[in-house]
Amino acid sequence: MQLTADIKRYLQIGGLVLVFVVSIAFSFGRQEFKTSQGVQVIIDNTYENYFVEKDEVMELMNGGERDYVTGAFLSDVDLRQLEKNIEKHPYVQDAQVYRDLRGVVSVEVQQKRPIARIFKRSEPDFYITESGEVVPESDKYTARVPLIEIDNLKLLGSGYLSDTPYGSNLFELLLEIHRSDFWKAQIAGLTIDKIGEITIQPQVTRQLIDFGYPEKITAKLKKLRVFYKEILPVQGWNSYDRVSVKYDNQIICE
Repeated sequence: MQLTADIKRYLQIGGLVLVFVVSIAFSFGRQEFKTSQGVQVIIDNTYENYFVEKDEVMELMNGGERDYVTGAFLSDVDLRQLEKNIEKHPYVQDAQVYRDLRGVVSVEVQQKRPIARIFKRSEPDFYITESGEVVPESDKYTARVPLIEIDNLKLLGSGYLSDTPYGSNLFELLLEIHRSDFWKAQIAGLTIDKIGEITIQPQVTRQLIDFGYPEKITAKLKKLRVFYKEILPVQGWNSYDRVSVKYDNQIICE
């Protein structure tokens, strides 16, 4: 009797599972013949970057045509291809496209995050992102990041700073500044001469800082922090015109 009861219970459970699977399959089958009910675009502005607009996302999805997706059969909407189209935007880091049971196609866009802006006279500006990528300036939005004036663009890579040894070292310095609230508050920008030596432009004090080449970065920043934390409060914030941290074990104030 117990065996018969167990068999009945297993049959009941199996029947419920079968009904559930058939219902899901039927639902998805109906979805294939359903038309898209519209597009919802969500752009991540967590870091207050506004390089990407919803209209641009729609244009990229539709290949320049207006609203190719709305009204199309869901079975004809290639979600992966839409993601690839959106990621062609120079400021899109990642795009996720999916649809819900109502037939609405949702797009979630993550923007690239600039950490510095490169400036050279008579040349277009461009940004460096937190992945080290070189991206063009935008006519829609200007990010509040350190400005870097450079004489010799050959020191940098054309696609990523990591394309050159110098660019890799400079990127390490930029990341150190970007990740520290203290350095972001102290450093307004950098000037890089033809041979690659760096002068730091401060935010609030007047003295220029000779940093030298972007090497031994941690040690140099440690010395510079000593200057800001221990020397300036005693000597006065505008007591010096120039400070050098580029020599080992020395802080030279003039």
